[in-house]
Order: sequence, then structure tokens, then C-alpha cells
Amino acid sequence: PAWVTKFLPDTRMEMIKAAYLDIAIGILLVLGLWTWLAALLATLHLVVVFICAIGVGVYDIAARDLGLLFASFALFFDAPKPARIAKFFPRA
Repeated sequence: PAWVTKFLPDTRMEMIKAAYLDIAIGILLVLGLWTWLAALLATLHLVVVFICAIGVGVYDIAARDLGLLFASFALFFDAPKPARIAKFFPRA
């Protein structure tokens, strides 16, 4: 959307950065390293992508991203966390 260009001077470079972030998150998830952190980063990233998709009017992509957002959010809460962080997210 047009309002994004006010915050991001070079949208092409931001897309490349987003791709690198997606690759890094995917590698962390596949290897099972810092799963909680990868899921948290994925959740935050997908919130931004979802808002941009809705802003552009690409609702089929937004629906896909909403499903991925809920999945990454659930993974964040289910993944084991370090003790200092786990006290903020108690398990039932």
C-alpha cells in the first residue's frame, strides 16, 4: 500500500530482508533451535505481512497468512522456553 512507502524508503530491499528473515526462521524451526524465539519472530513478522496484505486488498494471501499467524502463535506457546522466560508464560 501507499502508506508503507512513507516508512520504508526502498521496498525492494525490505522484501529481500523479509526473505532472509523467513529463511532464518525456517532454519531455526527445522533444526529445532530456539523454537520459541523462531515462533515469536514468525508471529511478529506475520502480523506485519497480514496488515500489509489487507491494506493492499489481497484477501486470499491474507487468509493464508492469518492461518500461519495462528499456527506460529500456538507454536510459541507450546515450545519449551528458558526458565527466566517461562515464568511469564505458565503452562496449564
